[in-house]
Amino acid sequence: MQPVDFVMIWVDSTDTKWQQQYIYYKSKETKTKAVELVDQCRYRDWNNLHYWFRSVEKFCPWVRKIHLVTCGHFPEFLVKNHPKLNLVTHDQIMESDCLPTFNSHAIEINIHKIEELAEHFVYFNDDTFINRPLEPEFFFRNGLPCDGVRLQPLMVVGEENFLGAVALTDVAIINKHFDKRKLLHKNPYALFNYRYSMSSNLGNFLSLYNRKFSSFYSTHLPQPFLKSVFEEVWKTEEAYLNEVSSHRFRQPLDVNQYLFRLWQLCSSRFYPVNIFERGQNFNLRLQNLPEINQVIKNEQLPQICLNDDEHVVDFEKLKTEIIQIFDQKFKTLSSFEKEISH
Repeated sequence: MQPVDFVMIWVDSTDTKWQQQYIYYKSKETKTKAVELVDQCRYRDWNNLHYWFRSVEKFCPWVRKIHLVTCGHFPEFLVKNHPKLNLVTHDQIMESDCLPTFNSHAIEINIHKIEELAEHFVYFNDDTFINRPLEPEFFFRNGLPCDGVRLQPLMVVGEENFLGAVALTDVAIINKHFDKRKLLHKNPYALFNYRYSMSSNLGNFLSLYNRKFSSFYSTHLPQPFLKSVFEEVWKTEEAYLNEVSSHRFRQPLDVNQYLFRLWQLCSSRFYPVNIFERGQNFNLRLQNLPEINQVIKNEQLPQICLNDDEHVVDFEKLKTEIIQIFDQKFKTLSSFEKEISH
């Protein structure tokens, strides 16, 4: 098995310097003087990153290197000279005229530029966690990312649905370079596979009437990638990716990490698996806590995403409950921690 790296982008929203820069550049963009820290659910700190390191060390001790990407601030608990840790700053992977950036899309489309990044890597958001022991083969088989195709209609809800708009842009670029029926003729097992769920195979069949791709189902879980695919997409769409990189804040015509995932899928560079058995995405709400607790405590799923929700009413109470759940599961400090980070 070839070496596998993990990559995560992270921001410390409590950093006053970061907050000042955010407000300054946001006010320039909106051309207003009174600007507050908006979209707080995208930036606020749940104080659970140390549990992510504990989960990785406990459940994926085989990982070669963890690359933590930030604007320059790093968690106080980190052992910064840990042999498995590479601290990466935005200026190491992005051009200076694009910085500072507050756009996660711009950052994640540049992660392949991390120095000495392995060809096989898994990209994590800071709300995604390993929930039970996993082998490298969970993420890569036969040198290919484990993934699956589940086609679906594109559904965009609301006037400011960034993710729907970005998904449309991702697919627009995919349709520029790939043809669904050519994929079917070249590799029918990419669209129809005995490892897929019945609903995936049925959905893919019903989508065949249209030569173009509309939308791909995504589980919002840790995503395995080939660095060479990032390099290929950049070589092919360099001008557009440079434009997205220059956006300091998210915009509807951005692309994101899923462009590279879709490129892998449509070029048949993946090992087919049932994506619905990979884990689950939970919205962080008080009413979801019992289910989240059971899933974490009993290791019912291999991976989970604890997604911050704009409808969270009692953030501090919910954060305390989540910390208690994680603390019961991961009581032992990892070698990445120099002290308890509470």
